[in-house]
Amino acid sequence: MRVLHGTTLVWGLAGTGAALAMISVKSALDVWWNLSGIFSGGMLGIFLLGIISVRAKNPVAILSTVAGILTIVWLSLAKPSTWPSSLSFMHSPFHPFMTIVLGTTVIVLLGSVLSVLVDRSRESD
Repeated sequence: MRVLHGTTLVWGLAGTGAALAMISVKSALDVWWNLSGIFSGGMLGIFLLGIISVRAKNPVAILSTVAGILTIVWLSLAKPSTWPSSLSFMHSPFHPFMTIVLGTTVIVLLGSVLSVLVDRSRESD
């Protein structure tokens, strides 16, 4: 019973904390789309890179994934309210819902281009 009481207390505090954190949020769906863009953009990009570009090997996939994650981090953190006006060049001009699209696109395009370039350099050697 102590375990049940303890977990009830932990879940109650977690739910209360989540509710307090979402006081200024317009809708829970907006939060869901923002979080899904942050967490699933990289996974979707790697998955699509593996399907689309069979030539992409580990170094190319790692490099394109790092670039995609950096893009996702920039899109997530580059809100005008986050940075002072002196760093206005860091502001993202894109809507937060575009995070998953742009992060995935960077991973797939960069991985595909790099895999072609690496194959061409190996053929010329």
